[in-house]
Amino acid sequence: MKVPSEKIRDKMIKAAEERVTSINKFLQRDVSFEELKKALIKGFEESFDIKLVLGEITDFEKDMAVKLKEDKYSTREWNFKR
Repeated sequence: MKVPSEKIRDKMIKAAEERVTSINKFLQRDVSFEELKKALIKGFEESFDIKLVLGEITDFEKDMAVKLKEDKYSTREWNFKR
């Protein structure tokens, strides 16, 4: 993100801090990626009454991820909408 003024940058940081948090901050401890991954898997399995199976990403899924990144998630409109 490019911001020309220190004053604006400080305000943006304060505004972001009011709206976001992290797992580590919320739990008041470090959470490893592996622990987070296991918790997400367990949550999905319990919430949807399913069993997730490890697999490979298909070419279609890779292409869709790239397309979404370029066309949606990298846009100013997506990242700065209110």
